[in-house]
Amino acid sequence: MAQPAGASIHDGGGMRIAAAVLSLVAPGAGQVLRGRPRRGLAWFAVIGALFLTLTLTGRFGLVAAFGLRIVACPLDALLIRARPSWPGGRVALASVGMGAAMIALTVVVRMLLIAAYRVPSAAMSPTMAIGDLFYVDRTASPGLGDVIVFAHPETPQHDFIERVVAVGGDRIAFVGDQVIRNGVALPHGPPQPCAVEDRADSWQRSDATCVEERLGGHRYRVVIGADPDSRFDEVVVPAGHLFAIGDNRTNSNDSRFWGPVPVGNVHGVAMYRWWSSGRDGVRWARVLTAVE
Repeated sequence: MAQPAGASIHDGGGMRIAAAVLSLVAPGAGQVLRGRPRRGLAWFAVIGALFLTLTLTGRFGLVAAFGLRIVACPLDALLIRARPSWPGGRVALASVGMGAAMIALTVVVRMLLIAAYRVPSAAMSPTMAIGDLFYVDRTASPGLGDVIVFAHPETPQHDFIERVVAVGGDRIAFVGDQVIRNGVALPHGPPQPCAVEDRADSWQRSDATCVEERLGGHRYRVVIGADPDSRFDEVVVPAGHLFAIGDNRTNSNDSRFWGPVPVGNVHGVAMYRWWSSGRDGVRWARVLTAVE
């Protein structure tokens, strides 16, 4: 069968590799280069949909999205049989358009849906360790027990990560490390030994005591060690504010010192860690784990 005028089939090894690289840069563009535009658009649509639904699909959706984006789509562009392709200028235009659309999609996802952060301190130990890389859901409304990232009320250029222990209208107090919310102590388990990693000039690991605490459907461990007779007098959290403290109760700069956090300062609610590394290298047991 004669080829359509102006069309050619690109099926050599160099063209296959070029198509795979192109699809790595702009999902589906490599398929367009191989003369399979509908297939390329289908890949683009599926990958785009996965990224747009990450707040619903969580860490499993993230694995699927990046697996298709980085592995499956380029591999498909490498292996499929080529068909008569569009003229070079049209292929270039389509590739640029798909690349620009993917960049725009990435910007939208990061600004409106999810954002990535890195834990810089031990204030949220043992829940969040230094070197944890995690995502927050920008669309979620922060509630009791949630781990949130927010702009500090006094220095908004600095982002903090803490846990919400009270919301607007709640009465909050502390006896030692014990949280007293609306006159009732948060339930917790018996003390158990644990360890805390910190880093100044070098990594340090110290023994500590932890208890499991429960709030808002969350179960998490907190580091205790304050004088049991020390007290934080009861205050009422203003409407539109959150009282946020670190799980490392012995070493956290939080609402106990500078007051409640305006809800408008919250960047998002922590969803899951996607990577973690520390003094001993990669912490594989923490990779792709939910934040409780």
